[in-house]
Amino acid sequence: MALIILNDITPGMILAQDVEDSQGRVLLRGGMELTERHIRIMKTWGVVDADIKDLSSQEAEDQSMAQLDPVLLKKAELKADQLFKQSNLSHPVVHELYRQWVLRHIQGKVAANGL
Repeated sequence: MALIILNDITPGMILAQDVEDSQGRVLLRGGMELTERHIRIMKTWGVVDADIKDLSSQEAEDQSMAQLDPVLLKKAELKADQLFKQSNLSHPVVHELYRQWVLRHIQGKVAANGL
């Protein structure tokens, strides 16, 4: 079990614990298999992460990155390396900023090229 950021959650994953909104209201019960609709509900209610059964945050990150075009990923990482060269990438927050920059850069390239 691990808290996985919402962008790395995919349909078919199983919630380890209830997902609550900021007021503590239960949106989804632990043990549920997530669907696209469930993920949309979490986004709508401002949920940023969820506890996913049998998955570490590193495994979720690896799965997310593996779905990307390797050529675009390498180009984006090279640009990000330049932007973050003075940063401590071993710090979890900086690492996540780096990763999000790479993902958004690739999404922008894909959208611009209509891929």
